[in-house]
Amino acid sequence: MLNITSQAYVYTIVTIITSIINLILASALFGLGGFFGYLILFILFLPLTLLAIYNIDCLSTGSCEIWAWILSILSIIYMVLTTLIVIISATTITSESNTQTKK
Repeated sequence: MLNITSQAYVYTIVTIITSIINLILASALFGLGGFFGYLILFILFLPLTLLAIYNIDCLSTGSCEIWAWILSILSIIYMVLTTLIVIISATTITSESNTQTKK
C-alpha cells in the first residue's frame, strides 16, 4: 500500500466512493453521455485530487516547507486577483452609473 497518513487514506477512500456514486448517478440520469462526460471530468480533475491527497498528507506529517511556500504564493495570487476583480467591477459599475445619470 502507499505510505500515506490515515487522514489522506480516508480522503482517498471517500473520494473513490463518491466518484463511483457520481458515475452511477450521471449514467442513470444522462445515459451513456453522462457516463463518458463524468469519466472525462474525473480524468481532468484527477491531478487536483492527487494534489489534495498530497496536501493532506503533507499537512499531517509536516516537513513540507516547499509545499507551504507554494500554497502561500497561490493564496497571495488568489487574494490579489480577487481584490483586482472587485476594484474593476466597482469602477465599471460606477462609470456605468455616471454615464446613465448624465443622459
